[in-house]
Amino acid sequence: MTILEQVAAASSNTKQEPSNPGTFQHHLAQVFRVLEKSLDVDRRQLAQLEWAFLPCLRYSKYSPRVLHGELAGNPQFFAEILSWVFKAEDAEPRDVTTSSETEKVRAELGYELLSTWHQLPGLREDGTIDTEQLKRWVRAAREACYAKGRGTTGDHQIGQMLAYAPDALDGIWPDIAVRDVLEELESGEIERGIAIGVDNKRGATFREVGKGGQQEKTLAVHYRTHADCIVDTWPRTAALLQRIATIYDMEAR
Repeated sequence: MTILEQVAAASSNTKQEPSNPGTFQHHLAQVFRVLEKSLDVDRRQLAQLEWAFLPCLRYSKYSPRVLHGELAGNPQFFAEILSWVFKAEDAEPRDVTTSSETEKVRAELGYELLSTWHQLPGLREDGTIDTEQLKRWVRAAREACYAKGRGTTGDHQIGQMLAYAPDALDGIWPDIAVRDVLEELESGEIERGIAIGVDNKRGATFREVGKGGQQEKTLAVHYRTHADCIVDTWPRTAALLQRIATIYDMEAR
């Protein structure tokens, strides 16, 4: 821990990049995995180190789990990070030339953290989601984001996080807890965030010459089939799945 703290301090002072960044990232990720499993490591210190080394961990296979856990457990922390990254919705565009170096670094790290966060609040070890815990988190996070003038932005980010929900035990996506949240909130902005998140988590795609939009056609059928299965019980969620299917229809063409 002490060595990592010294490396973080030296890096922030000199702005030097490692001579072999790939090797450095690999070994750094291994060190964090060991620290994460240790019961003797202070979680707050570990969270601070994850924050300091976020840029270095970007392309490693280590996920900053302590920070992600804090986001999933603390809606106020989520709103605070969001406010570092995005301007208030009624504010003038930011002039980055007037921002301090601390503000720039904080915004970059905050964006990196939010972009890699896929852990739903209330997610249990068995892969199911505690519905009431998820609802409480979403309500508190929305309230905190609106208080900071970032209500719409917060809804979009919440939606992108919900896009990583697991399938429910009935085999239908998303988990029932997420369906219940969508039906209760009736938030078009969160639903738009989910649609964006579904597309983003797919990542880059590859196909053989002449295959065209077959991948997208398959996805359209997938989401439309799931929509048909839940339309009577979760109509708003079903409508969202239909919209996602329509997007893939358009991409296929």
